[in-house]
Amino acid sequence: MKLLKLHGCSGLASLLDNIGELKSLTSLNLSGCSGLESLPNSIGVLKSLYQLDLSGCLKLESLLESIGGLKCLAKLHLTGCSGLASVPDNIDRLKCLDTLHLSSCSSLASLPDNIGALKSLYQLNLSGCSSLVGLPDSIGELKCLAKLHLTSCSRLASLPDSIDRLKCLDTLHLSGCLGLKSLPYSIDRLKYLVVLNLRGFSRLASLPNNIGALKSLKLLHLSGCSGLASLPDRIDELISLKSLNLNGCSGLASLPDRIGELKSLVIFMVAQD
Repeated sequence: MKLLKLHGCSGLASLLDNIGELKSLTSLNLSGCSGLESLPNSIGVLKSLYQLDLSGCLKLESLLESIGGLKCLAKLHLTGCSGLASVPDNIDRLKCLDTLHLSSCSSLASLPDNIGALKSLYQLNLSGCSSLVGLPDSIGELKCLAKLHLTSCSRLASLPDSIDRLKCLDTLHLSGCLGLKSLPYSIDRLKYLVVLNLRGFSRLASLPNNIGALKSLKLLHLSGCSGLASLPDRIDELISLKSLNLNGCSGLASLPDRIGELKSLVIFMVAQD
């Protein structure tokens, strides 16, 4: 057996421990199993498992340490696991993991300090993790990370300085991060950043003047940034910028004279709510 799909089995409270005998299993879909409270220890012996989907397992409060034995695991989906309070420290053993979805894990307050050991991680989705108060400094060691979603992480107070080491990052979503006041000044080091979404970043007073160094940036979403008083003079240096959304930037009194130098701009939205 390569695929086991139990999607939507809301009455399922547990799995048999002999699931570990399914040596050829590559995909285990338990999404929507809202009554599932735990996984058996034998889950860690599924050496061929490539994808594990636990989305919507509302009663799941933790993952067993044995999950570190899933040497081939590349996709781990935990979206909507609202009871999940922590991620096991030995997640660093998942050397093949490229996708980690933790969106809407509203009880998750932190990530393990060693998350930077996930050298293959390409996408990290933490959107809707409303209890998340910070990111470990080791996140800067995720050399393959291209997509970082932090939408509606309302308690996130700051971003670690190490974020400027994410040299492959092309997408950064920070919309609805109401606790953030500013962007790291070293954001100019994210040379491959294509999408920067700051929608609803209401406490943002200004953008770093060196944002003009983001030569690959194509989309800058600032709608609802009501505290934004001005745009940096160097905004004209965003030579690849195609879309600039300033809707609802009620504190913005004027635009830089050189904004007309954005020759690649095809979508320019500015309106007061």
